[in-house]
Amino acid sequence: GFIGRLVPEKGLDVLLRACVRLYGAWTLTVAGTGPEQETLEALAERLGIASRVTWLGGIPRAQHATLWPRLDCLVAPSRTTAGWVETYPVQILEAMGHGVTVVASDSGALPEVIGKAGLIFRDGHPEGLTEALTRLLEDGDLRGRLAAEGLPVAASLLLVLALLPLLATLLALLTLL
Repeated sequence: GFIGRLVPEKGLDVLLRACVRLYGAWTLTVAGTGPEQETLEALAERLGIASRVTWLGGIPRAQHATLWPRLDCLVAPSRTTAGWVETYPVQILEAMGHGVTVVASDSGALPEVIGKAGLIFRDGHPEGLTEALTRLLEDGDLRGRLAAEGLPVAASLLLVLALLPLLATLLALLTLL
């Protein structure tokens, strides 16, 4: 699956191109909207995979919990550009926290966030993404192991994110003393 804004930086086109090379029974669920939606839908059509792609449109974060049971993995195919780099995608932590395996590009902070709890491929290279997705499709044990490894990673990082506002307040109070 894919959750994110439909803009070039998020790399959904890379995911669509990678899916063309997959074999077997697979589907792609896309949650998100953005200026590239029509272009991406047309790309899926041109690639011959439109019937395997479900476009859900924008889903409020509060409703993401309904998505996780539908996904075998979440793909974050972000690409670094001159004006943008992936920093801290909360959807990856949410996926790992719900036991969903993550596959991500090596853009920005993604490799550090995921660590060994997911698969990483080279930014902008559909071939590497196809390879990672094929491994997950063919190896249920790997998918299960990575999902299990993601749970504690997500828990610890989400805890840090939750504590940041409290720490900022505490620091502000300490500077007043």
